[in-house]
Amino acid sequence: MYQLESHTLGPKMINKETVQWGTTFRFINNKPFTSLGGVVIDPDVVIITFVPTEGNPVFFTYTNGTSPPDPDFRVNRLAFDIASVTPSYPTVGSVGYITSEANELKVGDTITISGVSASGYSGKFKVAGVQSDTGFSIVNATVTTPTLASAKVAVNGVYYEDVDTTDYNPGVWSYWIEGAPVTSGLDTTKTKVRSKKKSLLVE
Repeated sequence: MYQLESHTLGPKMINKETVQWGTTFRFINNKPFTSLGGVVIDPDVVIITFVPTEGNPVFFTYTNGTSPPDPDFRVNRLAFDIASVTPSYPTVGSVGYITSEANELKVGDTITISGVSASGYSGKFKVAGVQSDTGFSIVNATVTTPTLASAKVAVNGVYYEDVDTTDYNPGVWSYWIEGAPVTSGLDTTKTKVRSKKKSLLVE
């Protein structure tokens, strides 16, 4: 079973978040999907559902390994392009990474780095340090000159969808985020879970 909490990048209130109509609202689980044993899990399916003031519920879906017909309705893993990699930074025994845009990484986040060679730079790690809004480091003794090929860092267990509020009428929306295992063979670490229903005031 997962533990899940959702939030947005917009102004935040205790029970109701408020955003201005005409802006983009980010549906995101700020705490990653996590097993009861404390292990960060990437569900096979992630569904973000919101119900606007007028109209039918709207669904955004991530399915591991596939894409929906309309990419605008695809939930994305939270990931950032890597612009540079520096061995032995900020100290010997660490590797520093710079992303091409400001990222949302925090110390302790479980991440997957891909597209960086030689062996040792890519893989699953925990963020050991955050040096700037684009810079982070991991504990890693690799010192071979790195080569980047579409290098990315993904935050494990975290998914998002950005919605342009102008596509829907202002008012009070409700939304939730859920994760599920694949239907062909239940993985007990990926038992379906749904976040609490939240309210969003679009005005």
